[in-house]
Amino acid sequence: MTVAPVKRPGVVLWAKVYMGALSLMYLILILLSPLMFLSGEEEAFVTGLVFLVLGIPCLVISFVPLFLPPKPWVWVWILVLIAIGMTSMCCLPVTIPLLIFWIKPDVRRYYGNVVT
Repeated sequence: MTVAPVKRPGVVLWAKVYMGALSLMYLILILLSPLMFLSGEEEAFVTGLVFLVLGIPCLVISFVPLFLPPKPWVWVWILVLIAIGMTSMCCLPVTIPLLIFWIKPDVRRYYGNVVT
């Protein structure tokens, strides 16, 4: 008996758009950090350092899942990214609907999670 492949839910595309937007935001932060270093002010230098130190790992964390195959741990990784986005008030209009659709059984099944 063969099992039919699970169709990709539409929310997967929207999660990738969300992660792409996060990646773009972190890339902009990284690109702004040299401008802060060159300003000559101590506060701007520290801000640029924070942009760089936080921007690089956040860029990697939000960019890598765009290219990973559907696996249960990838589903959790993206769920954590959605939850982190919920800590910002301006992201709530995007992350709340994304979370509602992300935890549905068909999405979990697509990523290989056993849904009981």
